[in-house]
Amino acid sequence: MITSNRREVRKMTNDQKSKTKKITAATLITTIIGLIAWWFGLPAPPQLPRPDTTPPPAGSSDPIQAYPNSPIIKVIDGDTIKTIDPYNSPSTTNVRIIGIDTPETVHPGKPVQPYGKEATAAAKELLAATHVTLIVPRVPNPLDRYGRLLAYITMADGRDYGAIMIARGLARTTPQYPHQRTTNYKAIQDQAKQDQVGIWSKHQ
Repeated sequence: MITSNRREVRKMTNDQKSKTKKITAATLITTIIGLIAWWFGLPAPPQLPRPDTTPPPAGSSDPIQAYPNSPIIKVIDGDTIKTIDPYNSPSTTNVRIIGIDTPETVHPGKPVQPYGKEATAAAKELLAATHVTLIVPRVPNPLDRYGRLLAYITMADGRDYGAIMIARGLARTTPQYPHQRTTNYKAIQDQAKQDQVGIWSKHQ
């Protein structure tokens, strides 16, 4: 009788071990299959959210989105700044200012161009340690090829930064990339040329 009981206990123990092995093997196989499916089957992780680029609501003529109180973290050069990403705070983003092109000072493949230092100095004078409003047009893609957010800059006093830089002769317009302020910027540049200021000076 005792021998029979021992056999039953031994059989139950072996059955339990067999079940445990099967469960462990099944879990391992499921995990491996899941990893393979993730590796080969799932789409890439979604990109960080960017400013909404959907068209304005029906009946609305607002072609832009404004992001006020954006702190200037760094002035990179006359047409590029770093600020808080309005849709991914507290991460930062570089902003390429729409409609202007200032002489190069930090381009790795180009020498410092005439009036480049003056343009950067003016940008620091106007923008450093301030808060601005980013004006982002509603377009299919608000980023340039380097992943920088494209925006106009409205300074704390309400002035258009791009227009000021063009008027001072420290930036050219970008007619090759038409935008909402192309006509206005061209008129300001024509005046700067007539006044022979900055890059339009005969002494550059």
